[in-house]
Amino acid sequence: MLIKNARDYEGRICDYLIADGKIRAIGTDLPEAGEVINAKGLTILPAFIDTHCHWRTPGFEYKEDIATGSAAAAAGGYTFVNLMPNTKPVCSSAEIVHEVEEKAREIGLCDANQTVSITKNFDGHTIDHLLDLPDDIKFITEDGNGVMNNATMARVFAVAAERGLTVMITVWPKTLRRCATATWPNITAPACICAMFPPKNLWIWCARAAAAVQWSAAK
Repeated sequence: MLIKNARDYEGRICDYLIADGKIRAIGTDLPEAGEVINAKGLTILPAFIDTHCHWRTPGFEYKEDIATGSAAAAAGGYTFVNLMPNTKPVCSSAEIVHEVEEKAREIGLCDANQTVSITKNFDGHTIDHLLDLPDDIKFITEDGNGVMNNATMARVFAVAAERGLTVMITVWPKTLRRCATATWPNITAPACICAMFPPKNLWIWCARAAAAVQWSAAK
């Protein structure tokens, strides 16, 4: 396949020769091979990644499911998505993770990573399930619920550091009011206490929140 006259992210007009699913050459006036697509007026970009997605499986398929979510992602140019665990039941186990990811592979339109809840079933304090996660699960999040207890969150950071987990925090629909440092054996990490209702100027709030976290971590 040859894609001609496409604009790249820097505004340059180039041709793209594709073979066996890979870009083999980028240049101008490349020889035609197979299907030719004239992309004049269009921009060619690498595939996108969405780090916060909801495919609602299991339990809420009337809102979205893996097939419709995959199709929507592919239509928008996304080839990898990160799925939140606010399903029914809550994704607090490797079994649910593997079921969702296997179904996404069967559909084959988009790669998917299913996250696990920070606390079991979003109960706000139980984290023993994190100790049993297999090595192929790397991301945990409470989605929009948040963990409202500093000591619990510090324990999470300790487990995450030991097991190589990435903790994802979604500050919505609650806003950061004050930060403190929470300490768990030999680990000090910033912990946030939240209150309801986001301010009108979200960008200013984000800057202040980031500054507060930096100040807290430095103390």
